[in-house]
Amino acid sequence: MNDENRPPTTSIVEALRNYDIVPVLWTRRDDVRQELAA
Repeated sequence: MNDENRPPTTSIVEALRNYDIVPVLWTRRDDVRQELAA
């Protein structure tokens, strides 16, 4: 999720989680790079 200009709203993050989607903030992408590559 692009959060460079503003953070995503809580409702958007919650909606993604309701569908078992783990939101990853663009500014934190390096933290989950290995997990995404697997």
